[in-house]
Amino acid sequence: MWFMWQSGKTVHLNDYLKIIQKKSGLIVIACIVTFIFTFILNQTISPVYRAETRLLVEEKLQDVNLTRNMLMPYQKEFFETQRQILESNPVFESAVVSLRLHEKIHESGWLDAVKNRSKNLLGLNYELSEDQLKRDAIEKAIKRLRKQVYIESLRGTNIIVLQIEGKDPESVRDQTNALASAFMQRSLNLKNKDSREASQFLRNQLGSIQGKLEASEKKLEEFQFSKEAISLDKRIEFLVEKQLVVAEKEHEDALLELEQEREKVEVLYTQVKNERSKKSVGDRGTLKLLTEQQLLLELKLNELKRKFTNQHPEVVALRKSLDLLLGRIKEQEKQGQAGEQQAGSEFLQSLEKEFSEAQRNYRVIAVREQQLRDQLQRYRKKLQGLLAKKSEFLVLQREMQANEKLYELVLQKEKQVGVESTLNVGHIKQVAKATLPVYPVKPKKLLNLMISIFVGTLLGIGLAFLQEYMDLSLKTREEFISLLDDIPLLGVLQEEKWIKKERHLLPTLCSTNPNSALGEAFKILKANLQLYLSQGKNRFLITSSLPSEGKSTVVSNLAITFARSGKQVLLMDCDLRKPKIHQHFQTVNQADNTLKTQIEGLFLWRAPEIEDPTVFIEKEFSSLLEKYGKQFDLVLIDSAPVNIVADTATLLREDLSVLFVMGAGVTTEPEIQRALQIFENLQVNISGAIISRLDEGLASQDYNSYYESYFS
Repeated sequence: MWFMWQSGKTVHLNDYLKIIQKKSGLIVIACIVTFIFTFILNQTISPVYRAETRLLVEEKLQDVNLTRNMLMPYQKEFFETQRQILESNPVFESAVVSLRLHEKIHESGWLDAVKNRSKNLLGLNYELSEDQLKRDAIEKAIKRLRKQVYIESLRGTNIIVLQIEGKDPESVRDQTNALASAFMQRSLNLKNKDSREASQFLRNQLGSIQGKLEASEKKLEEFQFSKEAISLDKRIEFLVEKQLVVAEKEHEDALLELEQEREKVEVLYTQVKNERSKKSVGDRGTLKLLTEQQLLLELKLNELKRKFTNQHPEVVALRKSLDLLLGRIKEQEKQGQAGEQQAGSEFLQSLEKEFSEAQRNYRVIAVREQQLRDQLQRYRKKLQGLLAKKSEFLVLQREMQANEKLYELVLQKEKQVGVESTLNVGHIKQVAKATLPVYPVKPKKLLNLMISIFVGTLLGIGLAFLQEYMDLSLKTREEFISLLDDIPLLGVLQEEKWIKKERHLLPTLCSTNPNSALGEAFKILKANLQLYLSQGKNRFLITSSLPSEGKSTVVSNLAITFARSGKQVLLMDCDLRKPKIHQHFQTVNQADNTLKTQIEGLFLWRAPEIEDPTVFIEKEFSSLLEKYGKQFDLVLIDSAPVNIVADTATLLREDLSVLFVMGAGVTTEPEIQRALQIFENLQVNISGAIISRLDEGLASQDYNSYYESYFS
């Protein structure tokens, strides 16, 4: 699992559940320890009692403060201010003195003793007078009381909850009521003081506000009776409804008439220009020119009809021009060609005359339009002046009304505050006095025990994940395969749950329980090794990178599996420094220095006592291998871990098929890399790899995937 975290691979929820299941024992232990600790703590903690009272805060004092601040909006800080008064030193001191808490003997703890001792050694303890000692006792009593007090404001209400906790139920009741009484008396004193000061302040303000009111009334009166302000609304109404509206209508009509006359001038100018041009070239094509003018006028008339009605002035004027032109065209057609030039001349004179009249009319209308425009501007300026005076009047009126309201409000507040100052009634009321507490509030034993179970579980899970994170060993088949490269995986040996409780059965499991899942895995491993046997390779060295990876278990069970299939198998215990395979078998000495086991076809070889294993391997082992290789169908050699001692490196120089065992949950990636580097340096080709001790919970759910064989 650590490998997946470190490599950035996807980790599923099921992986976390497997860790929790695997470390369930640790989680249970953590939960039990936490529960026991909490239980003991519950029994040792002294019971704590709580007394409670509730105080209603009325907002009468707020009115005074508002007035003193010139009637500003509601102060949200008022309620919090009352709470701060409750927490003030004068209130606590009054409660302490009334209950004579400063005169009661307080048991000094070890910390106070250490402090006093340190002060004596450093010369910091001073001689105090009787008054100073009393003051010091009061200050200490206040500090002790503050540590016991809890103040809370109920949201959405004007109620303050006052609570005091302590070991003596009667004491906490009396302290709660005394503190509440001190707070109410303090608030009453402050309220009376503020009322007196506010009353004097209001009386001073009344004169000033009255002067402002009289001044604003005088200004308004002077403005109302001035000549410019008489009938101001009627003047504005008459100007807007009569003069300004009429002037705007007349100006619009003049603009329209001016535009019509301008168009007429332009049309006549074009006709005159065309007639003069015709005369200059011999007056040819008169009828043609008139026809073209007719076409242009008709096009313009059609365009105007799309925009306006037939009664629109522009449409009417253009229709008249078109009718006139049509008359001239008919007249031209009647005259004939003989009198064409004379008619054209008379027509030109007529056009020039009409053009001159149109120019004079245009100039007259333009002068009238300018006059109307100037008149309209004068009316608008006059209206602006009247509106400014109206605005000034409204400002003066609002100022006077505001001063009137302010004067009335201040006068009312002055009377109210005067009445309140004579009443000895506070704005703080005690809703209910504190009663004698019956049951302690601390410790909450049942809740503490429930929390301890929850905390213990979380602590156990945290320790489980921490332990898993700190465990650098490889645990899954995928993690091992990623390191093997071209080395074939010959077998995956999964540990079943029942095996973990009876590990002493593992070395001979294939003899006692051959049909188990692990027994089947060894049969598959045997089938994979048959390929090498068919090639004449019958000598296998089994090694690992570290101890406890299951190497000896693998080699002994593999030997049993081959022997049960009818093979003559020799199991050589070449862990010369710590031989122990023979301990798992019942043996009988043979004449050729081998040991016959209780399993038919399986023999053991145990090295004699030697001083230097390396020398023994170099000088005698080769001949033994040669001898036993011919005598037995299969020779399995159990060697020491390759990363620990040099014996295995010496054995690897022999002509052997090497099987590399990797223990899940034991070996780490660096150790495997180190072992593979040793094989590479010795130029040893590993025949195959075997994964042992694979946790059942981390194995694939597919049964066949446990035993897949991989060959290059």
